[in-house]
Amino acid sequence: MDEEVLTVKEIEARYPNEWVLLDNPVVRKGPKLLRGTVVFHSPDRDQLDKRSIELRLKSSAVLFTGKSPAHMALNL
Repeated sequence: MDEEVLTVKEIEARYPNEWVLLDNPVVRKGPKLLRGTVVFHSPDRDQLDKRSIELRLKSSAVLFTGKSPAHMALNL
């Protein structure tokens, strides 16, 4: 199976307003997410969390491609 590495801009364009689980993310100091391989996406964060547990990835990142709600807190 070929895995396509996408930039954050490409991911945002393909999966608008969704939670995206990335395998082998590439980050820059800051930390700033640059790119990764999409292994799952969903508008429902709970579904993404369940899939993340199932996959047990060694190195992963989660990206939300929509506007963050005011009540949302971020953990880095």
